[in-house]
Amino acid sequence: MLDAASAAYLEAEPPRVLVLSDIHGHCGLRRALEAARREAPVSALVLLGDAWEAGGGHGGCQEWRAMVSRLARLSGARYVVYIEGNHDGGAGRCLEGVARVVEGYYTLPGSDYAYVLTHGHLYARRELEECLWSRGFTTPESDGCVVEWGRRVRRLLGLPAGEWLILGHTHRLLVDERARVIHAGALCERVLSRLSLDWRRSLGYLVVRDSWVEIRRLAPDGRVVASTHAGPPGGAGPRRRGRGLVGRLLARLRARP
Repeated sequence: MLDAASAAYLEAEPPRVLVLSDIHGHCGLRRALEAARREAPVSALVLLGDAWEAGGGHGGCQEWRAMVSRLARLSGARYVVYIEGNHDGGAGRCLEGVARVVEGYYTLPGSDYAYVLTHGHLYARRELEECLWSRGFTTPESDGCVVEWGRRVRRLLGLPAGEWLILGHTHRLLVDERARVIHAGALCERVLSRLSLDWRRSLGYLVVRDSWVEIRRLAPDGRVVASTHAGPPGGAGPRRRGRGLVGRLLARLRARP
């Protein structure tokens, strides 16, 4: 559940939220720091999982805490959420007092539109991996696996039509407008240690505003090479700002594990 101070802050000020996914240790740390500096100030920072490389060690809790604290400081964020990914065992222990750690998914409150954020590996992961192995992780056809998986996750979560789903895990930076699903990309080119993904389909991050999401595509050196946006949701008019919206969202947060 949101603490009272954070809930009041996000209610009082229209949120501008920086979303960074799949940093994978030193592979994407420089890009993450540049993004935090570039987008400052933001209301909140959401790290969408996989901050570290599997099997490579976390470098100790203090290093992990220092990295998240530095990202928050550079971005100016007063509220930090860390959504655990499949490479993030022990995040709760390491980040206590630095970020709110979420195991499954998180609903962003305080916006005209609701956004549900998750790393995604807890939902239909086997189906995604079977599809990617059959089509090849880095082929153009593999994007179809990612799109279908995003729609499957949305159905499993039972999201209403007016909510957007934001996913990590796949290292794709793409938007499925029809299903209102955004894949948040990565700040590291690697999908697996043995595979590489074209940086044009992977490198980038998101900035969530009141009624749209800005999508920043990056070059390998960290430069922004394209900036587009998704939303607002077609067929779902903007929700009224105010205590009714925030109250409904906070009630949903309290009801979720």
